[in-house]
Amino acid sequence: MFDSIIFLTDRYPYGNGESFIHNEIPYLLDACKKIYIIPVNERNHTVSRLSENDRIVIWKGNRRSSVLSKVLKAPFQLLDKNVDRDLLQLKKYNNLNMENLELVLYFSVEYQKVAKNVIRWLDGKIKGNENILIYSYWLYNTAYVGCLLREKYRSAYLISRGHRFDIYLERNKNNYLPLREYILSNMDHVFPISDDGTLYLKKTYSFQRNIKTQRLGTVDYGLGPFTKKNMTYTIVSCSNIIPVKRCNKIVDILSCLDGFQIQWFHFGDGEEREKLIQYTQNKLSDNVSFHIDGAIPNSELMDFYKNTQVDLFINVSDSEGIPVSMMEALSFGIPVIATNVGGTSEIITDGVNGFLIEKDFEKDFVSKKIMEVFQDRSGLFRANARSGWMKHYSADANYREFFKMVEGYARERTKY
Repeated sequence: MFDSIIFLTDRYPYGNGESFIHNEIPYLLDACKKIYIIPVNERNHTVSRLSENDRIVIWKGNRRSSVLSKVLKAPFQLLDKNVDRDLLQLKKYNNLNMENLELVLYFSVEYQKVAKNVIRWLDGKIKGNENILIYSYWLYNTAYVGCLLREKYRSAYLISRGHRFDIYLERNKNNYLPLREYILSNMDHVFPISDDGTLYLKKTYSFQRNIKTQRLGTVDYGLGPFTKKNMTYTIVSCSNIIPVKRCNKIVDILSCLDGFQIQWFHFGDGEEREKLIQYTQNKLSDNVSFHIDGAIPNSELMDFYKNTQVDLFINVSDSEGIPVSMMEALSFGIPVIATNVGGTSEIITDGVNGFLIEKDFEKDFVSKKIMEVFQDRSGLFRANARSGWMKHYSADANYREFFKMVEGYARERTKY
């Protein structure tokens, strides 16, 4: 057991994002005596999804004090010494432009300030001889802060998860993520949530050997309701409404389904919501009703799955890690149709618990696959969805294994 875990998040427990982190908190508590949660990117601390107590302490530092123009005027002694290395790499690969220069300067200055404020806040709370785990949830800003904290707490064990944007360079503007070599070379272990992410990191950064897939998981709420007599089919999607999620393509697919009643629920919000509503109103026939009501608390979504017969979950993203929303649907026995991108093929077995479709799919092809799911009144797709989730994506199994493994790695290192 660790004496303390310094848990670095982007905004959790504040804001609407990272709701899936909540599932992990009980297992963090089992792995340590005290957790210090550091939301490195949050300014608004008014509504927290987690209560502080004797074992959970949340940093409330006011992180964003500068805008880009101020950062660029900052004295260069504030810059990480590894910025020079990044600039040389960018120049070597003809990727040095003003946007990347601004990003690395901003990233270095701003998150050094965060790390200094956190160290000041932790002073007196953590003793130098404690058994400490520094756990970054993202292989990006939180990982950089984690590296800087480890310069203070040198005996700490430093790990990071990796998801999607924080792994794949091509998912970022100008194919660039700042200070990669510095971050990866200082990690004791990196844990991508998919095999695809693990293979990508090993191929791209050959110097980093301690990379191991460790999957996320969701809580078991039991099977959702199912009856063969259902005459209206319910389809659910759950994601931010942003370009990479391509929610308009779901509408295109639904427009090909006729001859029976369908209701489509989309849970999630984003910059393209109003455009999606307008597109849906213009595109869909009367046999398809739709509900695009924005984001809801995760507890309400789980209640929806528990009390509503959902016949299919659909995801047509251009890029993914392995979506927690997909894991949640499978746990209720809901079959999934999803684009074969990122780690999706690690959770969906084509023709078993749903169907994989190509990124550049034909909408008529997908509508036929949907009909195959609807016509499976034996419930075989549903049974396979549930059993596959229990085997690979149960929070209880995955998180217990994860922290037991990390504790073993940290213990092994202290022997040398």
